Amino acid sequence: MVYVHRLGYLGSRVSLQAACHSQSRLTAPILLYRTRPLQSLRPSGLSHNARSYWWSSSPKAPQEPVVDKQLTAEEFAPEQPWALEQSPVDPVEGITAAVNAPVTGSELASVPTDIPVDISALVSTPPPPMQYGDLASLGLVGWMPAGFCRWGMEALHVSTGMPWFWTIVGATLITRVVLFPLTVKSMRSTAALAPHQEEISRLRQKMQLAQESKDMILLQQVALKQQSIYEKAGVSMASMALLPLVQLPITLGMFFGVKALCDLPVEQLKYSGLSYLPDLTVADPTGVLPIAAAVLVNLQLTLGAREMIASPQTAHLVNLFRVMSLVSIPLCWNLPTGTMVYIITSIIGLMGQSLVLRPTAIKRLLKIPIVKDQQQAKPATIMESIAFLKKWWQDKKREQEAAIRRRR
Repeated sequence: MVYVHRLGYLGSRVSLQAACHSQSRLTAPILLYRTRPLQSLRPSGLSHNARSYWWSSSPKAPQEPVVDKQLTAEEFAPEQPWALEQSPVDPVEGITAAVNAPVTGSELASVPTDIPVDISALVSTPPPPMQYGDLASLGLVGWMPAGFCRWGMEALHVSTGMPWFWTIVGATLITRVVLFPLTVKSMRSTAALAPHQEEISRLRQKMQLAQESKDMILLQQVALKQQSIYEKAGVSMASMALLPLVQLPITLGMFFGVKALCDLPVEQLKYSGLSYLPDLTVADPTGVLPIAAAVLVNLQLTLGAREMIASPQTAHLVNLFRVMSLVSIPLCWNLPTGTMVYIITSIIGLMGQSLVLRPTAIKRLLKIPIVKDQQQAKPATIMESIAFLKKWWQDKKREQEAAIRRRR
């Protein structure tokens, strides 16, 4: 802008010099001659000096020629000192001199240095809406669980037009609905095995001893006994092992799928559609989301513990998860807001699922066996869990020492 202003200034300076040059030429001393008056013609077309044949008269004496008065520039035009003082300048030389003329400090001070452009309007302008295939062009779509989940979120976002905050919430709830039949099937199997839980625990201990002693005959006997218990309860061992393998990839796929969208980041996620969380690609500066996630995890553990089957380690595992929820607060502090939205929505979905499946009428409708109170897990205190952990560690240490002695 400084160069443009300087060229404009030099152009006006050249134009002024050219105008002065033209004015100086016009005002230079010139000779102006008065025009002679035309001789009046008589009706006959003869002049006054011609002799008339109709009367006698002497010719008039010829008039003296009028001497034209020389007019000066002062009489022709009013005095213009700025024009008279300007000497004639050649146009080409004037332009060259004007371009090469130095610019003074006062002239530079008068040049505007800031451009009145509304930068905030440009920055706050959201990107164009996402279309089908945009995530594929970014390499975020594939046949892995995370890529497939990102493709599903893109389809939900483009087809419904929802902002990305509600897209993540909606996709998370949809995954809970998809996994709901698997959850019901898992609850059926767990409730059916509840009366046989003590016997299954003894068989697992025998199986562990058989593996350590490498007693293949005992190992086969224990496996056959456990299979007969599952058949008696109407539970398939293959389905019990397959259900976690199906649920875990979807859960982790959603987590890493949302995290990759926020880490890239996808520009549309910077406009979440929620005033409290405007940008999903940055961490929550207030730290409310990690704390809320820890609180919700403890509430979910309280609700879900009533549906757990009693076992020697169930209550202590619940306490372990409670401690891990508190430890996870600083770990989740720097996670993107979009990832925390997924975690919180998933926990809320689990809580709603537990509340829906708690009534006895719903269980009977879904053919879930009713677990008796004595078969349900009893809560344990933190001190009891610490004592259980110490005993478990000592037992494992003795088993390792015994295994080393047998090898020797």
